[in-house]
Amino acid sequence: QRGHIRVDGKVRDTTGEDRGLRVGFSLPVDGRGFTWWDDTVVSHTIADSQHYAYYGSDWGVGRNRQVSVYPFASMSGAEVGLTLAQRVDQPRFFRLFFESATGYNIDYNLGLSAETTKFPSAASFHFLLYRHDPEWGMRAAAQRYYEIFADFFQVRAERQGVYCYGIHPDLEDPEIGR
Repeated sequence: QRGHIRVDGKVRDTTGEDRGLRVGFSLPVDGRGFTWWDDTVVSHTIADSQHYAYYGSDWGVGRNRQVSVYPFASMSGAEVGLTLAQRVDQPRFFRLFFESATGYNIDYNLGLSAETTKFPSAASFHFLLYRHDPEWGMRAAAQRYYEIFADFFQVRAERQGVYCYGIHPDLEDPEIGR
């Protein structure tokens, strides 16, 4: 769809028991020499036997389980940039990471319970895979994400502003600091 691969999946329990599952997808790519982007500024050259992910320092969820900070992750080679992305409108506990043994990965922690009214004993997951301009790394990955999900990033406010603190309230033009 529109220059990306979209994967929609659903798992269903048939035992009648409540349980947690870890569901994942691995793209088996050799990323040695590629660049892993933590964000738009911080990057790392991918080496053998290393784990690359950006979970942030305070993003643990129960028992120190990690979740990705951003809904997409970027890795770039000389000729291609690759993005794995979680849909922003389908919140899930997920991790985006690269490991040389498994490749480029996304995995989810999902819970199944018969007591869920709208989707009893079931859980869904949704992710995308797409290319981006390798020269611009995470910035290009973000730009493509905004284009794919344009409705979610449309500016609807007629008047925009910024909240600032530490600026003297008597300034005539606080926008320019005078």
